[in-house]
Amino acid sequence: MNERKPPVLLTILMPTFALMFGLAGLLMGWQIWGRLDRGGDLGKIRAAMDRINNRYYPGVTSANVLDGALEGMTSKLDPYCEYFTAQEFKEFKENNLDGRFGGVGIVVGRDAATGYLVVETPIEDTPAFSADILPGDQIREVDGKSIKGQQLQDVVRKIKGVPDTQVVLTMMRKGRDPFKVTLTRKIIVLKSVKARMLPDSIGYIR
Repeated sequence: MNERKPPVLLTILMPTFALMFGLAGLLMGWQIWGRLDRGGDLGKIRAAMDRINNRYYPGVTSANVLDGALEGMTSKLDPYCEYFTAQEFKEFKENNLDGRFGGVGIVVGRDAATGYLVVETPIEDTPAFSADILPGDQIREVDGKSIKGQQLQDVVRKIKGVPDTQVVLTMMRKGRDPFKVTLTRKIIVLKSVKARMLPDSIGYIR
């Protein structure tokens, strides 16, 4: 009986924590929007939305305009902040939380100063690692097309694809001229923890 108690406790606590974090996020949102409203900034957003809805050529939905506005807001913060639509978040979970995807094996971030993607780390035993792609390498083009200024998830979609197909990345590395790397996409298995034994019975965990 004792062995069954922790899962029950976890089942009770998880919704509680989710509710707490949800309420905290809601309250924070109210505070932010309240400050914007008092300062008159929220009125600018409403006016812009009204003008787009009333004067712009038909075919643009309010949802698309709002998504674009939120993307713009987060792009003005730091390189690690990004807004996901519902579909983008679904893809993010499938590609990054489920542990397997078709790609080249690099963790990337967006450099807000240049508008390009920067390699944070290549994943061991992947095409990118075998091609000697290094942390700090800048991705300038995907399949011959510039990615400058594009959203992180949009570029990631172009790099990933069906296993055993190829993608060509144009890279920039400090001290070198731009160079191209042709990579064959593979199923990438993410490992959150890596471990191996070193000499003298020393365990290495990363």
